[in-house]
Amino acid sequence: PGHALKVLAMAGVLAAAAFHVGFLDKTKVSSKAFKMIKTTAGIGLLIAALLMSAELVSQRKGIKWVPYRPGVLEEAKKNGKPVMIDFFAEWCTPCREMDKTTFSDPGVTELASRLVAVRVDLTTHNADGKRLVKRFGVKGVPTVVLIKPDGTEDRSLRVESHIPAQELARRIRAILSQTR
Repeated sequence: PGHALKVLAMAGVLAAAAFHVGFLDKTKVSSKAFKMIKTTAGIGLLIAALLMSAELVSQRKGIKWVPYRPGVLEEAKKNGKPVMIDFFAEWCTPCREMDKTTFSDPGVTELASRLVAVRVDLTTHNADGKRLVKRFGVKGVPTVVLIKPDGTEDRSLRVESHIPAQELARRIRAILSQTR
């Protein structure tokens, strides 16, 4: 949510600048070239604002993650649901790549909708993140942990680097097959 707000704010600033520079500013200049440059700059800024907004919309496709909160894993166990935990950080290039490719794949998205998809943001250090890193022995990001409906991890399905969508789909199917 914080990233989305920043992107929208920047897109809004660019759009406002585009309209001001390209269309609203009535500075008296006799040069036709200067007027053309201002209009072109305004159009360029407007296009940049639209591209930023489009990028934000395209990022919404994919897995519907639940941000980690205490009790979410226990709740899933009580309901007999398998869990996929994604440990990620904003500064992690492979994490962002997995968001664009693996986690936005329609097959992976559909399979993930059948389990509890939890995301643990390790961008900044926080107590909950540190506890989970220790609990699951996470060495780095990206790490994806798949938990059986009984609340135990299937270590053979763990992901500790970027993987293609087909491989993650195979692992999710394996954890789903263990559902009661």
